Amino acid sequence: MRRIALTSILLFVFITFTDAQRWKQYRYAIFGGVGTANFMGDLGGGSKDASHFMGIRDLDGASTRPNFHVGMRYKLLSMVAVKTQFNYAFLNGSDEKSGSLGRLNRNLAFKTPVFEWSTQLEYFFMEEKVSSRYQISSGFKNLLSAYIFMGVGAFYFNPKAQGPDGEWYALQPLGTEGQGWVSDYYSSYDSSLITVSDPYKRVQAILPLGIGIKYTLTRNLSLGAELSARYTSTDYLDDASSNYFNFYEAIDNNLMEGNPDDFALNAYFADRHIAVTDWTTMESVNPDENPAEWEEHRYDLGKPYRGSPSYNDAYMFLNITLYYRLSSTRGGLPKFK
Repeated sequence: MRRIALTSILLFVFITFTDAQRWKQYRYAIFGGVGTANFMGDLGGGSKDASHFMGIRDLDGASTRPNFHVGMRYKLLSMVAVKTQFNYAFLNGSDEKSGSLGRLNRNLAFKTPVFEWSTQLEYFFMEEKVSSRYQISSGFKNLLSAYIFMGVGAFYFNPKAQGPDGEWYALQPLGTEGQGWVSDYYSSYDSSLITVSDPYKRVQAILPLGIGIKYTLTRNLSLGAELSARYTSTDYLDDASSNYFNFYEAIDNNLMEGNPDDFALNAYFADRHIAVTDWTTMESVNPDENPAEWEEHRYDLGKPYRGSPSYNDAYMFLNITLYYRLSSTRGGLPKFK
């Protein structure tokens, strides 16, 4: 009887230990999937300015675009993993679809592809388990895992907007806020000295941050969903950040050289205001008939800003991902079979 009891205990310990160490046999996983992408910045959005954590209250469903991703993941510990992935996404924003009167009147729009690479660290607060070959009475709870993650990476973007001829033009070379054309100028709104930044780079850093869940389908397959915010190092993802720049006025004041006709496209994208609503009387203001009043009411509460430089732009992903676990060799390398 003692021998049977001792054998049972040893067998239980062995099975428990083997099960606890099973994750080491499947350290590697490759994955891919699809999802949605939403821009969180100066252009478009809802009726209120976005909050600067996840920004959900400023989501514009009409501007939702697809994204695609692939990557590879490696488990450092049973509760910790690191992954590297590549995302290809589309982003856009249009004031025409906004619920904000100020943004509607501003009338700017953009679209851009995003090529993103990142490395992320995952922490599982609900441990991911490697199942047996066949899922028999494993239970839903045992098949579900959840994690939080953060990482670092870089992305390329190239904002474009549609011109009066229907063609799409890259905005960065146009310097729509004076970048590359002047170093500073005095504001016609309040005579303050405005310093103009250098042309922005189209490769920038990102900080991905989010949460995910995963459901184990088989020993090798899992299906996951992930919500993340991508915080960027630029406020020019939509080509809008700071003050309006008047190309014709700059040429007239000898701040820059050139024929005004040569800068017609620059000027068109720099300021596309439609008739502006007077926030006091709620009446429309025609910029040709009353330029002073139009200048005063050209943006929310009379602010003469094209965008807000207080916060950098961000974007959000909601991804559905299929994972395939790779068993490891004795040397710890993945086995492709």
